[in-house]
Amino acid sequence: MVELLTIDEYQILLGEKINEKLYDCKSTKNSQIALCAKLILMQEQPLQPYYEMQIQIHEILYQNRINQNLVNVHLVRILKERNLIVIIMEKCDTTLQQIWDKKKKFNDSEIDEFFTQFLNGYRVLHQKNIIHRNIKPDSIEVKYINGKAIFKIANFGIAKLIQKDDDSCLEKIGTPAYAAPEISPIQQDLELSFCFNSIKTNEDQKSKIDVYSIALILYQMVHGNLPFEPSVIEIAKFLNHIKEQKLQLQGNSKYIQLIEEMLVYSPDQRIPFSKVFQKFEHELNNIGSQILGINRFHGISPFFSFGQISQNIISHRFPTVVNNNNNINYHNFSTINNCNNNIPQPQNKGQQNFQRVQTIQQNCFQFPNSLRQPLFLEMHNPKKELLASLKVLLHDYDGIVSDQTTQQLQAYIDSGDKIFQKENLQQLLIIFNFRLEKVDHYTKILNFYYSLFSILNNPDIQNQHKISEQQQKDFIKKVANQQ
Repeated sequence: MVELLTIDEYQILLGEKINEKLYDCKSTKNSQIALCAKLILMQEQPLQPYYEMQIQIHEILYQNRINQNLVNVHLVRILKERNLIVIIMEKCDTTLQQIWDKKKKFNDSEIDEFFTQFLNGYRVLHQKNIIHRNIKPDSIEVKYINGKAIFKIANFGIAKLIQKDDDSCLEKIGTPAYAAPEISPIQQDLELSFCFNSIKTNEDQKSKIDVYSIALILYQMVHGNLPFEPSVIEIAKFLNHIKEQKLQLQGNSKYIQLIEEMLVYSPDQRIPFSKVFQKFEHELNNIGSQILGINRFHGISPFFSFGQISQNIISHRFPTVVNNNNNINYHNFSTINNCNNNIPQPQNKGQQNFQRVQTIQQNCFQFPNSLRQPLFLEMHNPKKELLASLKVLLHDYDGIVSDQTTQQLQAYIDSGDKIFQKENLQQLLIIFNFRLEKVDHYTKILNFYYSLFSILNNPDIQNQHKISEQQQKDFIKKVANQQ
């Protein structure tokens, strides 16, 4: 029997996850609407500003649900007795990332269709002083209406509702490949920070963070790839390159010049969204008829043909929560039908290859799943998994861990194979507050601990076969008791 959480007309199916972040949901008034539910467990008082920010942003999305290019929010509700924020939203069919994976390059007409819709959605965020901070192909969801692709800005897990003197958007956060230089976790440039601070009183300047990110998506669509290899070193090289000289691109696309104006190192020289809106004023005025399908794309099928991707193949992500101060009170989980493992932690999606690199929102660390081989290969590399997890933690840091801990983790990574020595692995367990008595409750962080204990058990381990979650828990208990 599927356990339900009922709020007004909505029934959240706690036993049916779309991925580790979202739950399936249905409306008792209209069973034809595809819905999903995001549950945010409110755990600690220091995170209260984050919870309030999430509520405010999603309420703005709810108020602007008539805009088809923002993910449609149906309900935002706080369940105080259960320490939950519940957000009901539409469930889309696919993402721009999944479309790009198959198509790679797009012609100008196809890019027009995407970018005009993106701007139509983003101008609401711009008017409401919302900075997304994580614009990437995975954050653009796609819904098909009468065979037409409707692009929707989604994934607001690290978005900020900014005030005039708010410096928080300068936090080193976001997906490294798509993060603007001023917030890039890879780039440390005091001169750049000073430049940004000097223009911060102009609200239009802060949105330039997202200008840079969407420029990289446009570059991908024109050229079929990013302007750098997906690695920390190559991203840093590219940032230093555009710092020293203006980007000059080759190609016949009409978007070349715009990309050059957007993909600029210093925010004071980067074109603002207000001017981009002006460039596309005519298209934005006609966005209504375009969305309804009365446009030049009626005969273009390659762009949309793979769009009828069923909802059950939406990418699964494996979030992780680390509590640095206090143990999680798992008794709180039983407040909803005693379903301990069905309440998600605050989280954010992403993947490891820097086109889908994981990001970290407040008090939630997510570890990459791209090193987890597809199930049909049934293989797992604990050492690669562990290293990648720590790198993502450092590169997608949102001010949660202390400077001392950050330096300590960086030292472990820089030590090479020494990180796999027993004493260092045991120190990681202390840093991440591992509790043996909580192993049976671990679902989100289980793979990380399984990798660590696999190395403790066999320092020479390379690849190993995948095993079930219960087998992983039993293995962790066995090895932990031997230490």
